[in-house]
Amino acid sequence: MTRRILLTGAIFLSLAIGVFAQATVPTAILQYFDDPTQVSVADAQGNSLGAVTYGMALSPGDTITTQSSTAELQLQPNGSILKIATNTTFKIQTLQGLSGQQSNDFALLAGSVRAVAARSAQGADAYSFETPTAVCGVRGTDFTLEVSPGKTDAVGVLTGKVSFVDTQSGRSVAVGSGMFANTYAPVFQPERMNADQIDTLFTRMNFERLNPSTVPGHLEEVKAEEIAQQKLAETTPPPQPSAPQPARPEEPAPAPSGGLLSFLANHLGMEIGTITIDGATYAKAVLAPQFDIGRLQLALYLPIIYQKNLFDSSDWYYPNGNNEWDFGLGSSFGNDTWARVGDAITDLMLKIRYLEWGRRLDPFYLKVGNLRDMSIGEGVLMYHYANDESFPAVRRIGLNFGFNFAHGGFEGVASDLSNIGNLVGGTLTTSPEIYGGRIFVRPISGFGLAFGLSSILDLNPASDLASAGLATDGDPVFITFGPDLTVPIIKTDPLSIVAYANAGGMIPYFRDPLSSSIGSGPYYEAVWYNNSLRNYGIAAGILGNVANFDWRFEFRYSTGTFQIGMFNTTYDRTRSLLVTQLASYLNNQNNPQYLTTTMGVYGQGGMRIGRLASFELGYFWPFSTSGFAFNNDYLHLSLLLHRGIIPGFGLHGSLSFDRTDFLPTLLDNSGQKLTLFDANTTVKAELIYPVAPALDIVMLVSTSVLTEGTSGQPVIDSSTGLPEVRPVVSLQTNLHL
Repeated sequence: MTRRILLTGAIFLSLAIGVFAQATVPTAILQYFDDPTQVSVADAQGNSLGAVTYGMALSPGDTITTQSSTAELQLQPNGSILKIATNTTFKIQTLQGLSGQQSNDFALLAGSVRAVAARSAQGADAYSFETPTAVCGVRGTDFTLEVSPGKTDAVGVLTGKVSFVDTQSGRSVAVGSGMFANTYAPVFQPERMNADQIDTLFTRMNFERLNPSTVPGHLEEVKAEEIAQQKLAETTPPPQPSAPQPARPEEPAPAPSGGLLSFLANHLGMEIGTITIDGATYAKAVLAPQFDIGRLQLALYLPIIYQKNLFDSSDWYYPNGNNEWDFGLGSSFGNDTWARVGDAITDLMLKIRYLEWGRRLDPFYLKVGNLRDMSIGEGVLMYHYANDESFPAVRRIGLNFGFNFAHGGFEGVASDLSNIGNLVGGTLTTSPEIYGGRIFVRPISGFGLAFGLSSILDLNPASDLASAGLATDGDPVFITFGPDLTVPIIKTDPLSIVAYANAGGMIPYFRDPLSSSIGSGPYYEAVWYNNSLRNYGIAAGILGNVANFDWRFEFRYSTGTFQIGMFNTTYDRTRSLLVTQLASYLNNQNNPQYLTTTMGVYGQGGMRIGRLASFELGYFWPFSTSGFAFNNDYLHLSLLLHRGIIPGFGLHGSLSFDRTDFLPTLLDNSGQKLTLFDANTTVKAELIYPVAPALDIVMLVSTSVLTEGTSGQPVIDSSTGLPEVRPVVSLQTNLHL
């Protein structure tokens, strides 16, 4: 019963957060765009506001300009939504309720915009849209405006009614549902829209992310119109047969509106289905509320994963052996108050799926939760690191944040903040195992030349070996470090080129003696031995973009066991092997195996293909001084298929695949009998089929480290030193009201 109360409390807590978020200062939020390089925002003085981001808050005086990208805005707190077409210039003049303003006023200078205007119960919401030759007065309506200077200045109305005024003649007309008016027409009067006009003004202007059915008052307007049309049909004689009239564009299915139901429609999601973990099949019921609070995006993850009985907590799946719903109230903590407090902190943090503010190049950015892609600098130490490779079987709360000022900045990472909740007797017993950062300076104002210094630590790389009862080889701490240099060559919207150079190395710190000749403490001979540098790497290259194609080309050079981009997507699964390799290397640094210099090239490219798909592909091809080789090569693949990839069919999904020793596995020349889905690999595939506007059938396939019973300890293959992995398959139904 206590756990049910706690679960109910967590749900209502998430609702309270959302209700609080709705009580915001009137603003316009940039909720969606196709391509950030094709959208720009300037303030009232014409100054650029920098790179656009999801959740970006716009104010009166701001002008948004699109090129080959669309954009979607949402007014808060009233809920109206706007879609801005490509090649459009749109200005926010005033927002109702801000500084005493009585209406929401906008200006369309060129292009097209679709607006679904909210209508409150009091009918107090007012809107005005100004174009070069007209003014459009609105209450609660779904309509579009189209401006082609000197040719077209028109309004089309799907539902509701607008007042359209020709400012040149002073004449005003009322444009109702299904009607169209153009100030440049030979006769300025409403006319019935034809099929081509409906397709151009509404079907092609459907919203990608925002949902018209959630706009307050919109459904009531649609229903009122349907009732009026039904009454008209009952009192009007049947018409003579004629050509069929064009159908209205299909709208999303109705969603609950008003008060709590409206809030749930906007913010609450649910997953119901099955999942296979460690060879066992579980059922799952997950509440997944999401909130957008200005530029802040928050998603919670409130799961119950069970085998037979949803209401029996002993039948639930505990990630890493932790009962995430006891919040320190379990009997196993005894009288240890601090242990209870620590467990409560951990359990609360595990309810965060992600929390994000801004993007990496913004003045400040923050990411917390299950993070797929964390990099420091240009990646000599950490590149494409992921802490979610075993989600949802294993959940972590990662941290990635940064400050970006004119003359320098800082960026930092941590693999798992939930570990900091482990308190025993008031003493912090664990911390994020992997953490670090980079500090950089820009000595020349207005120029992007930057000098940086990075360091990443792994406090417990031998933890998997210790849990399996295997030798920990001195129980080391990995301390990596390195300087970097970045030089921008070209920096424009359609084309940019940046050159960079990095260096890195690793000094281990041993908690226990490694051998009779290598004791505990830092071992500096790992990088300086016999008057020569060892165990280090250098990387230099160029990166940039051409329009929406991003590219990177890099030369890498390394010796010993150090690897460029050591902390990558597969690192959490392979770090135990790095421990044994480091011990073998340090016990015999004259071993020819580690004296061989490894060089190679890394190439990466990615782009978005309109609204259909986006991809990123990278490959590291190593070769040694003794000839070409493929050992320790690396493949990175990311693919995202959008809803429009199959015309008229909503099937979409994503795939990510990262693999070290890729070609040796295919060629089978390593003698290790590797497979494409062992610990050297992380893979995630998602296939989504929308069976209804608010209902998706989803299949998820990934891999997870095999764990030991309820202890959560990974199972290590003693022959390879790597953890064993198992597939995780989830078939679920997603509800997004």
